[in-house]
Amino acid sequence: MMTKKQRIVLVSQTYSGCNSRALYQSCPRNIQEKYEVRLINEPPYLEYDQDVRDSHVVITTHANYPFNKEQINIDLWHGFPLKGMANMDSGDPRSPEQLLKHWNDVDIITSYSAMFNTLFNACIGTKVNKYQITGAPRNDYLYTDVGKRNLSTIFKEDFENSKVIFYMPTFRSVSFNSMKKEGNRHWDNLFSFNTFIMEEFLNFLEKNNLRLVVKLHPVEEGVVREHLLKIGCERIHVLTDSVLQHNNMDLYQLLNGCDLLITDYSSVYFDFLLLNRPIIFAPIDLNEYKQSRGFLLEPYESWTPGPKVYAQHELEAEILRSLGDKDYYINEREQLTKIVHHYQDGQASKRIWSMIENLVDSVASSSNKQEEIQIELDTIKKRLKEEIKLLIEKGQTTEANKILEECEQTIGLDLEMITMKASVLFIENKLDEALNVLEKGYFIDKEHFDILYNLGYINHFMQRNDWAIYYYSKALKYCKDTNLQKDIEKSIHALKSAFPRSQALKKVLIGSPVHQKPEILQNYLESLEELNKEGVAVDYFFVDDNNDHLSSGKLQTFAESNNVFILSSFHKDQYICDNNTHHWNTDLVWKVAEFKNDIIEFAIFNDYDYLFLIDSDLVLHPKTLNKLISAEKDIISNIFWTKWTDDVQIELPQVWLKDNYTLYSFNAKEKLTQSEINQRTAEFIGKLRRPGIYKVGGLGACTLISRKALEAGVNFSEIPNISFWGEDRHFCIRAEVLGFELFVDTHYPAFHIYRESDLEKVPAFKKNNKLEESTEK
Repeated sequence: MMTKKQRIVLVSQTYSGCNSRALYQSCPRNIQEKYEVRLINEPPYLEYDQDVRDSHVVITTHANYPFNKEQINIDLWHGFPLKGMANMDSGDPRSPEQLLKHWNDVDIITSYSAMFNTLFNACIGTKVNKYQITGAPRNDYLYTDVGKRNLSTIFKEDFENSKVIFYMPTFRSVSFNSMKKEGNRHWDNLFSFNTFIMEEFLNFLEKNNLRLVVKLHPVEEGVVREHLLKIGCERIHVLTDSVLQHNNMDLYQLLNGCDLLITDYSSVYFDFLLLNRPIIFAPIDLNEYKQSRGFLLEPYESWTPGPKVYAQHELEAEILRSLGDKDYYINEREQLTKIVHHYQDGQASKRIWSMIENLVDSVASSSNKQEEIQIELDTIKKRLKEEIKLLIEKGQTTEANKILEECEQTIGLDLEMITMKASVLFIENKLDEALNVLEKGYFIDKEHFDILYNLGYINHFMQRNDWAIYYYSKALKYCKDTNLQKDIEKSIHALKSAFPRSQALKKVLIGSPVHQKPEILQNYLESLEELNKEGVAVDYFFVDDNNDHLSSGKLQTFAESNNVFILSSFHKDQYICDNNTHHWNTDLVWKVAEFKNDIIEFAIFNDYDYLFLIDSDLVLHPKTLNKLISAEKDIISNIFWTKWTDDVQIELPQVWLKDNYTLYSFNAKEKLTQSEINQRTAEFIGKLRRPGIYKVGGLGACTLISRKALEAGVNFSEIPNISFWGEDRHFCIRAEVLGFELFVDTHYPAFHIYRESDLEKVPAFKKNNKLEESTEK
């Protein structure tokens, strides 16, 4: 009988020095026979297929994968760090806590040397024992491949009888983020010199039998494509990632054909040191780049072993000297090579494959032992459950509870045991404790019938009818016993009949997931109290996700004078808000989506006419609720304005027209200039500043939803084949597909307390609202 091979997946991003691709191509025969080894192109972060997620080992180069503890996660990274990044890049929006959480799930980070460990860990702040000094797989090509022959094959020119120069500057802008700009180099000429005469440079190359290969960073190729097309000629060859892909070659299979490297701040020169060949540096925007991105290694001049050039005549002179004098800067190169590269033998891939094999075998052995332990544990649990059931049936709840407490302290309680513990507490008339235990079980598995039914039953017993209807209705979806289904349906019908709703008033549920600082939450709750509720009956549903007990206390205080339903989440996530922006991650986004779906179900099961979902950092105008209802739209948001990052001067709305956050209209046939985009964006923003109701393509955070839309199936669950960030976007797409248009009302903008510093502006906002009301009267 054949056993299924363990799967190792290597994730490749480009052909421009990909460590995963290099490692895959050097995979030894014994590894291929022992494991299923796959190389895949990197998909968007949330679109890895199940085969990858179920693999035993996942190997990446940019840590762009939702790492999980069920796999061995290895990141090979993609270069020796020179520039500031992550914690050491002032422009990176992620918090140290977010970075640490992401990297904590990586098991191994392959490294060049002890110096690499120090620099890289300054950036990501993880545990030092994750680093394994192996060298970079792509550098193995430098020892084995015939670069000039490969260049001749790609460009159909004779490179073997010429001196070959590579020009590889780092990127300043990227195709996927038009706002990102580092340094200030221009593309008026190839090297961004103040003056440059191409004809003279071509004559220089021809006269000295030189060929120049221009290779840009792959993320910048799309941005400067037009400039690249103008560069290529007989002696200058443009090498793009698509050319490499077409020829199925990696950049590093060509790099050892390079006699001289020209760069600025690209870390490629650290790898090139292994060839001990000359390097020229052209740091034309050094001061500006230092300000916008920064360096890990300074002063720059001490860590760059080659001459620095700032003009065409300097470059040409240094090219000739560097190629003619083999000792020029040789001591500096050799000294830096010893610091950067622990290994200089072209055996990085061999070391890594050996490490992977040892890891997989070790985990497999540990897994077998764990499986044996789990079987034994399951046997013990089964015996204990039978004993607990017998004790409950005999009414010996003290003895049953004692066993449950011992289990909780040692082996933990599974959902069946949680239900048993709640049953014991119910029998002992400790009803609130029983509910608390079951609610914890609910957040472990929201589809567990016994948990849901018991929550419904105890709430029914306590005459908490809305909660009973909610949990009975949820239990009904997962009940497989037809007789019990009928009993549950009867209970729901009886509860609704006993307390018929008033037809005179619109019934509105205001709902919020709450993970908030106390001062901000206080202002939000006060604004709810101050809402004009004429003609409506308002209830509140809060998911208490607070870590701060003061915030939880404020919800309880609010509940003393209002009809409030509070569901405690029992999560302990950290959500970081600083005076620059809010730092979200995927787990937080879909946790909040789940909370909002809970609120939607409560609204449906308890027959509310409207659900008003509001973020807990908003302060509403008193007329907001009635104004939104009067619009008679199925889905409508109340507008508010925010400076999403502290360095942005303009306030932007929480609604948009298309895609992720497009603030201008266009059709598929239009190709707009940047000037036209700016004009249309200004027109859309200007329109939203005028009181009115407008159709939009996306909205969120302060949204009134009709019962019709709720029953049609709008919700915040992730749409698997959509990669847009944020649960609101998935809500909006689903709503449009279900046939619901989206609107925004701009009559009474809310105030967004996006930063704690915004708190001081709340009194002025409220004062202005009162002035408006007095003027209207």
